[in-house]
Amino acid sequence: MKGLLILGIFVFTLIGWGQDAPNLLVNHANGKLILSWDTGGDEILETDVEVLISGKQVVAKMDNGVDTLEAKSLDMVNIDPESKLALKSTWEEKKALRGQLLSLGGIASIWEISARHHFTQAYFIEVSQELDHFSDEPTTFNQRVWMSFVDPAKPTLMETCGYEGYDYTKEIAHLTKGNQLIIENRFFGTSKALGEPRWELLRAKQAVEDLHRINKAFKKIFIGKWVSSGISKGGANCITYRAAYPNDVDVTVPYVAPIALDREDQRTTEYINTRGEKSCRDSLIAFQRMLLNRREEILPVLKEWAAKKEMKFSVGYETALEYAAYEYTFSFWQWFAACDKTPGYNATPQAIFDHVNETVGWSFYSDKTILKLYPSYYQHMVELGYYGFQKKDIYDLIKVVKEPDNLFFCPDGIKMPSYDGTYVKNVADYATNKGNNFIYIYGEYDIWSACAITPASHLNSLKMVKEKGTHGTRIKHFSEEDKQKIYKALGEWLECEITPLK
Repeated sequence: MKGLLILGIFVFTLIGWGQDAPNLLVNHANGKLILSWDTGGDEILETDVEVLISGKQVVAKMDNGVDTLEAKSLDMVNIDPESKLALKSTWEEKKALRGQLLSLGGIASIWEISARHHFTQAYFIEVSQELDHFSDEPTTFNQRVWMSFVDPAKPTLMETCGYEGYDYTKEIAHLTKGNQLIIENRFFGTSKALGEPRWELLRAKQAVEDLHRINKAFKKIFIGKWVSSGISKGGANCITYRAAYPNDVDVTVPYVAPIALDREDQRTTEYINTRGEKSCRDSLIAFQRMLLNRREEILPVLKEWAAKKEMKFSVGYETALEYAAYEYTFSFWQWFAACDKTPGYNATPQAIFDHVNETVGWSFYSDKTILKLYPSYYQHMVELGYYGFQKKDIYDLIKVVKEPDNLFFCPDGIKMPSYDGTYVKNVADYATNKGNNFIYIYGEYDIWSACAITPASHLNSLKMVKEKGTHGTRIKHFSEEDKQKIYKALGEWLECEITPLK
């Protein structure tokens, strides 16, 4: 039996892997059994695998770690029938979990993916959802879910994305050593119906029904405690979901989650004007003005960069520059918050350009990003609320964008409904006055903290604010004392042992 590590200088067999045993990913498509070794890293394992297909023994020659065999279905397959291999999860375990998933109903597809860290199995799953949960129309879409499994009795993290989903191990799953579901937001990524978007169905009340249906189905597999979480807009989603279905989960941990209360929530502007020292705030205004005053030097750098990146700016380069100037103070405090790194009066055009790229990000105004964020802008302008642009310090230097408005970035060719924040205001009221077992994570400098939830004193909830923290604030960034408060609450509410973050 061979076991060659192609990308290194070592030769491996499967003996002695222990807890770091590789996983043999098993998938099936178009009458083909697809086997691939997953070592959890860059190593390529080429150990052959014995397979029974309709009772006939076949050897999968895992050249470059992969082989494909003829098989009409997985039902006629038995992999490693004599259990010769040391694996992260056996075929019998995989077959049992697959069977449970398929029995849930509404599962459009299952594809095994890499199981990282403490997980033993992981799958990319598409769940069939009704486009309109409140009508009888038959239109559906497939919502993307990434499931990582270890033990059905351990806590299960339900991660609500605000945008498209990505698969990685979240902090809460590391802390609980439990299971994890990452759920893509409707209308983002590929979680959308075919044809022209039905924008009127991109509403919070529809999204929480998506989440409730997934929760109800997967509780047939995961029988332990449940915790919901999300970051930024995804964090707002998990608060909104808990307000609609308070008993679906036992604990909710929103990270840097804003609950805006108006289409342009003025609390964000007030927050910008009070962050840090006055000298720092003055330096940011000076930078905004320098960016606008030296636009003739900056624009060629932007155009050259866009050409190299093959990035199109249909809004126009001057429009992009002026929106970046408006946006700068918000993004600075949201992500950067390093006054000593703000370029001064004698900065080169390249240094000015680079600093804007580090804070605002020029690609934010590219066609690709605007198109990707259409659903988000629509939601914010119609229901979720957002922030506005402050003009007072730079308006005398503006040439193009005289009336800055996030409506500018909304989908073309649709009639925008008037903003109605009723649903979100009810969510804020629930979280503030009724929501127990919440752990709110915020960063002090993050402008979205202006729209933070502050739970009433009678509630059994925590609000943790990291001093000088930004929108990137996570549990790992808190002091040891504060982390212990979080660990204690999480462990008690989920009735599990907490493994401290490294």
